[in-house]
Amino acid sequence: MKDVKGLILARLSLALCIILLTAGCTDLRNLQIAGCKVLSVSPRGFTSLDATLRLDIDNPGAQVSLRDFSALVHKDGRDIARMSSDSLTLEAACRRSYDARCTLKILDGLSIPDLGNIVREENLSSYLVDIEASVRTGRSKYRPVRLSGIPLDKIIKI
Repeated sequence: MKDVKGLILARLSLALCIILLTAGCTDLRNLQIAGCKVLSVSPRGFTSLDATLRLDIDNPGAQVSLRDFSALVHKDGRDIARMSSDSLTLEAACRRSYDARCTLKILDGLSIPDLGNIVREENLSSYLVDIEASVRTGRSKYRPVRLSGIPLDKIIKI
């Protein structure tokens, strides 16, 4: 079960990086995600997980900051899970590992085992992800970014 929880969190956390890559800033074009590893996962009751993830990122450009990150997984108008993460700042012109703390909250009366069963048994392309965050490069102002309707299977394949 820990592998399923880790998979869910690791793949949704890659959405953090998707936000950075799609923020529309020319400084972000060469940003590369080298890897994502789950360092720890701990359940919080029956409907939440806290995790620490290690993101390996090569940022040859300007400093990039991300805050107010959230991702909502839903299907047919039913909210399934929401993920949020602490703020993250990528240093300029370096390749480095960053530890990101995040929380996954299971919604709509589902439990962690229910979510594990969904991941194992269902066609994940029918689940959609909406992502929101505020992004900035260097010392610019934070810009809100929203991506809607991303099929979950596309995030998991990253």
